[in-house]
Amino acid sequence: MAGLQGKGPKAGFVRGGGGTAMAIFGSGTDPGVILGDNEPSGLSLVFNDSVGSLLIRDALTPANNYLGAPFSKLTFTRGSSGTYITSTGLFATASTNVARIDYNPSTLALRGFLVEKASQNDVIFSDDLTNAAWAKVTVTAAKDQTGPDGVGNSASSVTATLGGGTILQTITLGSQARHTSAWVKRLVGSGTVEMTEDGATFTALTLTTSWQRFEIATQTLANPVVGFRIATNTDSIAVFCVQNEAGNFMTSGIQTGAAAVARSADACTLATSLFNQNALAGALAFRAAPFETATGMVVAQLDDGTANELHSLSLTSGAVCAYTVTDGGVGQTAPLTTGGTVANTFEGVAAAWLANDFAISSDGATVAADASGSLPTVTTLRIGGGISAATPLSGWIKQIIHVPRRVNNAQLQMWSR
Repeated sequence: MAGLQGKGPKAGFVRGGGGTAMAIFGSGTDPGVILGDNEPSGLSLVFNDSVGSLLIRDALTPANNYLGAPFSKLTFTRGSSGTYITSTGLFATASTNVARIDYNPSTLALRGFLVEKASQNDVIFSDDLTNAAWAKVTVTAAKDQTGPDGVGNSASSVTATLGGGTILQTITLGSQARHTSAWVKRLVGSGTVEMTEDGATFTALTLTTSWQRFEIATQTLANPVVGFRIATNTDSIAVFCVQNEAGNFMTSGIQTGAAAVARSADACTLATSLFNQNALAGALAFRAAPFETATGMVVAQLDDGTANELHSLSLTSGAVCAYTVTDGGVGQTAPLTTGGTVANTFEGVAAAWLANDFAISSDGATVAADASGSLPTVTTLRIGGGISAATPLSGWIKQIIHVPRRVNNAQLQMWSR
């Protein structure tokens, strides 16, 4: 997960004239969420700090009007705990059904609302490399290090007693795509330190005396062999949260003990009864960054709880942004596609609709349009995933915005910059 970047001239949605919705980043005391003065109804969600802000303006139902912490209104679920990086750079754990706002551990830059697929760490004793599950050849291990969580003795030291010493764990699994990661730092020495996922191919790590999270490019293999090789006698490293998971990319850390541990998918929703959702027209936009671009990922979706009625904005496989409309179980758009997505880089995407009038833009690009199709009937706004947490983003969200009108194409382009 490299450092994230904004695209276009501004990192937020920009004002495009009277009535155009706008969201901006604010300070810790500034709500950072604004709708244009002439916009009587709209929803704007911004994650600009460790809390974030949600603004709902509803001219038809004033009781829905709201400005405050997002998760006082949004329904968020995750059937397990999940880890994240705090604003001070510490590795931390959020309890079941508690959302995570994530920061870059090195720069402390805000990355946003963290949404992930379900995953499982199949390495056991991920932090305790003294355990017999870790086969040691001319190395010793001790659980005596303060980890990136700031807790004493939460991480292990590994010291070579002869050059080329290894510490490895074999995992019994059928052949599949696997991804390995670990937090590592140097304690003593300057020799080469390497990490492996197959026990045969080793990747050199560029270590410092500060904690960093390293990963190995995905391999398709059976029975992964995960661990480290230290080239120089007496050199020593610290290790925390060694992880081997199915898939093509690294997700947030999952700590384990004597058994593999699973993390559930994140799911976030808001009922359309809580904001002004117009059955005849609308616009929806997001700014988000995916961990990778080979998998279809829903970022924002309006639906009725089924796949038969929906407006869906996604980052699709092939690094393309897509807008899909389904009514009565029948696709109403091709889907419309635009732009290109880069892993770990924020993407702005905006779509708008009327009957027989659909459009999408990303990063300010020329609008792609479809002039034929009917509109679905929807009841729920989903943020960061599809129905039943399907095809989740696996990435970060900075902004979501919705207004109950078909904004013009020039405004769509400005929203997506």
